[in-house]
Amino acid sequence: MTEDTELLRKLSDQMVRQNQLLERSIKLQLSWRLRITQGLIFGFASFVGATVLVSLFVYFLNAIGTFKPLSPMVDELTTNLKTGGLRAPLNTDVPKRLEDKLNEEGTVEGAVEGAVEGEEIATEQPETSGS
Repeated sequence: MTEDTELLRKLSDQMVRQNQLLERSIKLQLSWRLRITQGLIFGFASFVGATVLVSLFVYFLNAIGTFKPLSPMVDELTTNLKTGGLRAPLNTDVPKRLEDKLNEEGTVEGAVEGAVEGEEIATEQPETSGS
């Protein structure tokens, strides 16, 4: 009988400890300060890690750039990385068409629709005399 009571007491103590641990864990999970701290640490570590990886990538590209067949491609890639990446060329045709349409239509709504869609280009060939 004493063994049974001793075993029950140990199990009861263990359950009390587990309940205390669970309560402490729940309090930590609900703590907004802990969440903000974890978010800041994660964000900072991601930023530093990405910076290190990109610098190592550029360093190895420069090392590979000494290999003659790959040199032009590597030079262009490292230049793009150093200057902020590839940029799409500006489409200067749309603002010009918008200006023309605004002068024709007189309203902004009609001008925007016509300039973005574009007008059909005449495909007819001028008649030539001599046939």
